[in-house]
Amino acid sequence: MSTRLALLAIPLLMIMATPLASAGALDVAHCSPIFEDTFDAEALGLNKATLAHWTISDGTIDVIGAGGAHDIRPGHGRYLDMDGSTSNAGKITSKAAFALTTGTYVVEFELSGNARNTASDSVTITFGTLFTETITLPGAALFKKYHREIAVPADQSARLSFEGIGGDNMGLLLDDVMLCRSTATASPSWYASAGGLTENACAPSGTVVLAEGASHLFTSDVAATETFTFGTNTVWGYSIQLSEGYTGTYEVQVGRYDGTFTSLGSATVAASAATRATGTVTVTGAFDVVPGDRLALLVKNVANSPAGSAITVVTGQASGDCTLARTYLGLPANAPPFPTPELGSLALVGLGAIAAVIVLRRRA
Repeated sequence: MSTRLALLAIPLLMIMATPLASAGALDVAHCSPIFEDTFDAEALGLNKATLAHWTISDGTIDVIGAGGAHDIRPGHGRYLDMDGSTSNAGKITSKAAFALTTGTYVVEFELSGNARNTASDSVTITFGTLFTETITLPGAALFKKYHREIAVPADQSARLSFEGIGGDNMGLLLDDVMLCRSTATASPSWYASAGGLTENACAPSGTVVLAEGASHLFTSDVAATETFTFGTNTVWGYSIQLSEGYTGTYEVQVGRYDGTFTSLGSATVAASAATRATGTVTVTGAFDVVPGDRLALLVKNVANSPAGSAITVVTGQASGDCTLARTYLGLPANAPPFPTPELGSLALVGLGAIAAVIVLRRRA
């Protein structure tokens, strides 16, 4: 191999060794811990009356596992049987009411089937008024970690709870509960303007008047140059600024546009006298934005008061201050970098170019 060929091979190997970025759930490494409980410090016992960090209500739970006679899932320390020994499944609620600020939070926990029969059992997880989910597992299901990202649209407090469902003294097993605040860098917002959605927060101000029943579609001013995949249960933020208070409802939809608008998720803003509404839209299913597609935000005036009256959506910056954008769409945390290709893709292009040079050099 010539000296020139050897030098070219070095960056080729460096690129091959560089991991490519990928979209997916938030990495807990980018999460600031708020609360964690492994239950390993809890005393073993059936029908527990108290836990260090939780109140127990609506039934009973057992603390079982390492060091006791009921270690039915060895290797996991101590854990909770959510259907204690009184034929009445219990509920635990965090003693702390967590003070939350606007942003994204992550709840993680592990659940296992009851490990004693084949029957299915359930647990309902609740985080204040922000999140509720019921998970059902068969008895043979092994411990599995669950990861839930929860958008907090405004400052508030919330308690975390887990409630067993059943009454045969054999419930789901709960372990390793964690709450943290995302510190991951969120993907950029797209700001509504006369030309659609733009990454320019300093777009000139403007208005869009919507008669009752009418809608307006804002589409990104650039299209995707490659395929971007958005995962399941992505949480999109929005802010809608109106010119004056209203009484009625309007709808916010998130989707993609390829000449036809495809709505992927929606939220209804209920009656209020406020001129500004912020919130989130959860898109449950994964979807692709392919080359030529644009992101889209649709606002619809469903019903206003007095009947038949219009609403006016205000776009662009406020009072010449680029930090006060009025109407915008916020991409989910860790979303793929629409519309710019990821560095990994560029690296592959570079790899191909270098390989071509090496082949040409070999032939020279």
